[in-house]
Formats: sequence, structure tokens, C-alpha cells
Amino acid sequence: MRAYIRHPIDVPINFEADETPAPIKALKDVSHGGLCFVTDRCLPNGTRIKLEIPHLKHPFKEECVVVWCREKNGQYEIGVKFTDKASAFRARMIEQVCYIESYKRKREEETGRSMAWKTAAEEWIKNYGAHFPEIKMEDDGT
Repeated sequence: MRAYIRHPIDVPINFEADETPAPIKALKDVSHGGLCFVTDRCLPNGTRIKLEIPHLKHPFKEECVVVWCREKNGQYEIGVKFTDKASAFRARMIEQVCYIESYKRKREEETGRSMAWKTAAEEWIKNYGAHFPEIKMEDDGT
């Protein structure tokens, strides 16, 4: 089983550093109390940023710290860690919500009918919940 999961790209996620909001091009993975994303901007190690997934019923906003930044094909891959275990757990739950939202949108496109969020969640959990890998955090929260 994979040690990380990939975020559905049709659910927008943003970050803010130095009071400047910026879109994330792609969220690559979530693992061990942190995540990796791709953006146009390089951020130095130690930079505190706020992550946001704005289009949820209860928008997700959490603080993270940049632990590495790598240039790749004119973009930057940035690795961040959450500041505490509770933030990492909330991010994990939001990740699942994003998958359910993506599943709901896809099913609505396929059928041409709207779908209740609860129905989408029940279907997604039944079909994919067992394959959603568990992430265990280290004792230091990273």
C-alpha cells in the first residue's frame, strides 16, 4: 500500500505566505504530518504558510512550515509539515472530503443528475474507503 495519497486536482487548494495568497498547481501527496505541493513560487525553509481549501462547506485553513523546496521543470515542489498532530489529522480528514467531492462531481457529470453529498460519501466510502491508506505520524509531529 502507498505511504501517501494524491489529492484530486479538481478541488482547488491555495496557500498564503507573507500575506500573499497563491494557488497551488497540484497537491502531490500527504504523508507523515505534512504534504508536498507544486507552485510557481520558491519558499525558503522555515517559512510559515497557511494552507486553504476554500470551496468546502467548512473551509480548511491550517498553518504549516516549509521544510524543503526543489525546482522542477520551471515549477517548485514544496514540502511542508503541519505544526501539530491535530492539524495533520484535520488535513487527513479534509483529504478524504476532497476525494468524496471529486467523486460526487464525476458521478454528476456521468449521470447528468445532481447527487446528494451524503449519498456520494456513502458510495465513495463503500467503494474506496478500504483503499484509503492510513498515515501514521512520528512522535515529533512530522
